[in-house]
Amino acid sequence: MYLEFAGLPGSGKSTLSSALKEHLITLPCKALSRKEAIILCIRRRNDGFIKNMIKRFPHRIWWPLMSTQFATPEFITLSSRHLEFVAFLSKLLSESNLSKTLVYSIWETIIKSFIEVQLISQHTHAPELVIMDEAFSQRCFTLFGYMENSISDELILSYAKLAPIISQHVLWIDTDPHNCIERLKLRYQNQISPYDLNSAELLSNFKAGNNILKRLYQALKDQGKYVHHIDGNEDKNISISNICETATMIIS
Repeated sequence: MYLEFAGLPGSGKSTLSSALKEHLITLPCKALSRKEAIILCIRRRNDGFIKNMIKRFPHRIWWPLMSTQFATPEFITLSSRHLEFVAFLSKLLSESNLSKTLVYSIWETIIKSFIEVQLISQHTHAPELVIMDEAFSQRCFTLFGYMENSISDELILSYAKLAPIISQHVLWIDTDPHNCIERLKLRYQNQISPYDLNSAELLSNFKAGNNILKRLYQALKDQGKYVHHIDGNEDKNISISNICETATMIIS
């Protein structure tokens, strides 16, 4: 089982997912972060005698040789079950006005999500609960958040229908775009930011992305999934308390 997070960059996904994991461990619950789960799943994957032996060493030793970038079978397995979704993505990106660099980045991120979801679906055991701070709910923002044209409800509904959003529970960290940008400024104040944090275009993109996530979650609710709204504008401790209470209810 896994719980899927989504929200804007700077919304608090990393902070809340980390706090939630620490809370679930005290229940007790065998909770794993996305990174921990992926490392565990690759270790459990049968790669032959020699590679399986190497994977007994710390992951920093074998990760360059056997990490997710070498998980082509997992990508093929899950993507082949969702060929209509792959065709949907291909058509959408080929017809977009996005730069080639951004299109490549979007594809790279989506392929990684295919791999991670398949690894976790295939190699985690029933008592284990994976906290996915990013999966296919978040990829909806990745795909649509920076497109110049307005995104129709029909496209959002198609995404919700076709994407492999396997988890029945999605935790939506709903944070005002202005607050997200202020948090990103603090995060990157002493390092290079991947965003132009003073750009009016970024704020416009974040507002559009937040609207896209709202529409996605309504579509998921209509499909019978559980979307749990967490207000990311609250004091950090209040947000942590809310998300821990929500997750405890989900797993009880």
